[in-house]
Amino acid sequence: RISPKGGMWGFFGWHTVSAPTTTSNSERAIILTEGEYDAMAVCQGLSVLPDGDPLKNVPAISLPNGCGSLPAQLIPLLDPFDKIYLWFDNDKSGQDACAKFIPKLGEGRCVVVVPDHEIKVRFILTCCVLHLFAIFFTYILIIYF
Repeated sequence: RISPKGGMWGFFGWHTVSAPTTTSNSERAIILTEGEYDAMAVCQGLSVLPDGDPLKNVPAISLPNGCGSLPAQLIPLLDPFDKIYLWFDNDKSGQDACAKFIPKLGEGRCVVVVPDHEIKVRFILTCCVLHLFAIFFTYILIIYF
């Protein structure tokens, strides 16, 4: 449901996507996830990759209404991208959505990321620990300085 009525669908995290440049020869990539929390976790996790890693600073956005929803009016927003990583849950609905979206987005530019459950849990826990350290050190700086 769209609220307010008459509104439009959008990608969560779209504000993190930079405008395409005509001078750049590098491949433009984007990560598409099922949900907002997935997009945030992927974004935070990839930000700690070493410089030079091809996935560092690749923007992560999420579908507007879960894995079954890719409104037709949003597909043109993905046209400037050479590579689209579909990073959905490793369950039946997530993998069915990949199969459904690949023909819409183009087989040649889609890469399906199949997360191992154990790796995903470690990834999310690592992101949480890093976030807690950031909060703790910010608190210490505010209190003592």
